[in-house]
Amino acid sequence: METKIKVERIFREYDELIVYTKSVFLLERPIDLSVLFAVTLLVTYKIYHSDIPFFSLLFLLIAIYFLLQLLFLNYKNISKYIPTNKVKYDNTDVISFIVELRLIIDECFIEIKKSRDSNHNRYYLKLAIIALLLSIVTFMLSLSIIFYILAIVSLFLLPYVLFGKKPENTKGAKNMIATYIVLFGKPSLKIVKVILRHTYYYLFSISSLYSAKNELHNEAKPFMVSIFHEDLVCLVEITGSGRMQEYRISSKGFDFSDLNDGEYVFNFIFKKGLSKPISLKKTKISIKNGEYKPDFIDLSASIVSLSFNAYDKPVQSSKITGTILIEGSCGAWHIDSMTDSKGFYKIVLPKSKVEVMVKGMVDGKPVCINESYTIEESKPASNIEEAKTIRAKSFNKSVNGSVYDIYTTGKKTVYLCDISGSMALSVNGVSQIEKLKSTLKKKIEENKNSISIAAWNRITDFSIGNEWLNSETEVKNKNRLINWVDSLRPSGGNNMVQAILSGISQFSDAEEFVVLCDGDTSPFDLASWSTFCRDNSKYIFSFVGIGSSSDDAMKQMSQVGNGQYSRVD
Repeated sequence: METKIKVERIFREYDELIVYTKSVFLLERPIDLSVLFAVTLLVTYKIYHSDIPFFSLLFLLIAIYFLLQLLFLNYKNISKYIPTNKVKYDNTDVISFIVELRLIIDECFIEIKKSRDSNHNRYYLKLAIIALLLSIVTFMLSLSIIFYILAIVSLFLLPYVLFGKKPENTKGAKNMIATYIVLFGKPSLKIVKVILRHTYYYLFSISSLYSAKNELHNEAKPFMVSIFHEDLVCLVEITGSGRMQEYRISSKGFDFSDLNDGEYVFNFIFKKGLSKPISLKKTKISIKNGEYKPDFIDLSASIVSLSFNAYDKPVQSSKITGTILIEGSCGAWHIDSMTDSKGFYKIVLPKSKVEVMVKGMVDGKPVCINESYTIEESKPASNIEEAKTIRAKSFNKSVNGSVYDIYTTGKKTVYLCDISGSMALSVNGVSQIEKLKSTLKKKIEENKNSISIAAWNRITDFSIGNEWLNSETEVKNKNRLINWVDSLRPSGGNNMVQAILSGISQFSDAEEFVVLCDGDTSPFDLASWSTFCRDNSKYIFSFVGIGSSSDDAMKQMSQVGNGQYSRVD
């Protein structure tokens, strides 16, 4: 009987508060939820930025308790200023929980009284420990400036709480508090409401919830392809509807988790900056219980990275146009795009021929660069691990520069420099050998890895033998290397084969060889070079074509050698 009375009393006491709380968390009172969200953020932030004296924290604890009392006293008055909820909820389950919780608390208080009566010393020792823990917690949750407001309010309310009295003339005080809360809080809370509403719909939109539901149901893994480029797109024909659904790749791969089990036709395309999409691969893929068959596709394409420099600076944010002729396809694709802030343009291409023109301004000077490329067939990958080893086909073009723009990726790089007689020729009044010297000195000064340099014509001369220039040998080898570069003089013919073979023999632990040459690549042709690279596949071979007479075969050789090609006019 006693329990039943308690249940009825608690139900009457908390029913209205429960209805209100439900309406808040069901987004029917977004302003109230905004307040809760803002306070939560503030408390979370202050957990990591607490710097308040100990006694201040003690006052803070008292203030929070007093203000909770004040909130319950004024709850009905404050709620009058907010539109009431018209919907009725069944609160029986919530009330049952609160009743159980309240009864447990009552039992705890009975036990506490028994503990106090049985042993006063132990009782007060426990209270001291609890108070200490509370002080630590409040220190972690301190609210800096807000504390002072709470402390002042707590001092005014202290007599009423200590002696169990309520403030006189509470009606006026309640209305005043409610009025000021609405007056100062409503404009700012409206702004928060708009922000939260957009955030909510963005994070919890129906489509995202539907995707999450399907992902949970199917547990589908991202679908991986080779090669990876952030602008790859997959078109999937939805069975029965005849419509095509577009999927964009993410950092983890393609997400097809919203597709039901079945067989689909997947068309992987690239279309950014092109007159029409390039179809890279069209194939059938089966999906069953979140598993794909096949689970990996090689697109038989390459990432082609083009960069352009003039006057030793990138031709950035400039117009790039051109034509693409794809082997085995009719018609042409037209490029109409822009270089990025570093003078780069990246595209995904199968085996093809490309002609481009870049127009821009560098330091107020007009720049127009024309270049053509033959893109070789990409090395196929059978799984994602193999795909990670495939590098982009990189081509760099520089004009009117005082140094060569050379890009490398190896941490141990050997520069093999052509010093044949033709390097004495001048372009724009500067000899190629002097430009080469300037480039090598710049590489020496900027070096952060391990490098070495060799010069070749009919024979190969190594600057510092088989030693590296790095942070450990800088004191010993840096000046030696610079003096050796200054001593270079152009003479004789050239023999690229012996230069590369000598480099491998001298530096078997190298990662990349950069061949700088202004002419003949014989006796290599594409077939013999492919065989050579296959036999020496652990090395990267990059090429720098010097002058307008440099052989375009080096562009193809750099692709086969998994390296980069730079041309300097």
